[in-house]
Amino acid sequence: MRESEFLQTLHFNSLRLENGSFVNMSVPIVLAIDDLQKQSIGESKRVALVDSDDNTVAILSDVEIYKHPKEERIARTWGTTAPGLPYVEETIAGSGNWLIGGDLEVIEPIKYHDGLDHFRLSPAQLREEFTRRNADAVFAFQLRNPVHNGHALLMTDTRRRLLEMGYKNPILLLHPLGGYTKADDVPLSWRMKQHEKVCAPTPLRL
Repeated sequence: MRESEFLQTLHFNSLRLENGSFVNMSVPIVLAIDDLQKQSIGESKRVALVDSDDNTVAILSDVEIYKHPKEERIARTWGTTAPGLPYVEETIAGSGNWLIGGDLEVIEPIKYHDGLDHFRLSPAQLREEFTRRNADAVFAFQLRNPVHNGHALLMTDTRRRLLEMGYKNPILLLHPLGGYTKADDVPLSWRMKQHEKVCAPTPLRL
């Protein structure tokens, strides 16, 4: 995100697109860099993004580097700056003092080689899948835990409400969190096995 997009997200929970329309966006998507990285980039307008093996996975063009307002970001996202917040200490407080944004061109999607890469779809791939399934509405649930009865009730009730509103084929997007989770969380590979069963035709009839 560029600075204007970052601030819109923090303060208005939305983004104004070039065509004048608005989309919901309550959490900023940003890349922090440190002082040395900023100095290395200098006046360059194109930056290569690399994976852990130093392979180029994307190009960031027309780059913009701006100050990383960590305290403001934490306060606006979590509603507090109290110490000890999960994720905050590990990921934001200790990150670089600068943010870099620009036009992103993906060259090669990142592969984790954990047997789950086929589940990781880009926004464009998701839209293609929704079209293939003739979805006229999509309702999403993002979880870091296995689906339990409370989740299942919410999912079935949401689908029922969408049908009552006149939608003919609402589709569930189940979006499990990978990456950073709590140490005692169920591993992603096991959660995905359960999610596959939940999304099968019989359990929730979704």
